[in-house]
Amino acid sequence: MPKSITITNEADIKLLSDPYRIRILDTFKSFGRSATVKQVADRLGDTSAKVTFHVKKLIGLGLLTLDHTEMVNGIVAKFYQLEYETIHVEPQDASRTVEFRPMLDTLLRMLQQDLRDLSGSQAQHSLLSHETLYLTDEQALAYREAMTALAQGSHEPREGARPYAAYHALLLKQEATAEPESTHPKNQGGNVR
Repeated sequence: MPKSITITNEADIKLLSDPYRIRILDTFKSFGRSATVKQVADRLGDTSAKVTFHVKKLIGLGLLTLDHTEMVNGIVAKFYQLEYETIHVEPQDASRTVEFRPMLDTLLRMLQQDLRDLSGSQAQHSLLSHETLYLTDEQALAYREAMTALAQGSHEPREGARPYAAYHALLLKQEATAEPESTHPKNQGGNVR
């Protein structure tokens, strides 16, 4: 399986940003092998018809592919697999962020659930942080490449390795605008409390 794909097309990002499609991809990943639509639907507690509709969209994006077919109780069962370990989203027009809201909401719910599921011993091996980093464009690219390189090759179970939920975001923040000197309280003779 190729390591990663970067999606830049706005229409493709919109298709991917559907929260249910993200759950379907996550469910396929949780099997650790190819799975049928019915298996995914059962795990999600939904109908095969609903999952099939979204799986077709994900196949159209090239994120899922048919792995093989098997005869199961006289019916041809289609087994699909994830095509990529990691999906990066980089819009061509960075000013159009409205399509990210559903994806962000889904990722935040997943993070909340992972945090609720932590036990005491798991918590000591976990890290959740927020920092403002001042990086050049080259440093930001190097940071992203380092995080991607660290994650590559870590998507399959192996001896001695334990599963960690990893959430990565490197977002360019809008620069804060400085207050005009005349409106700052210290320049108006008042006390700052």
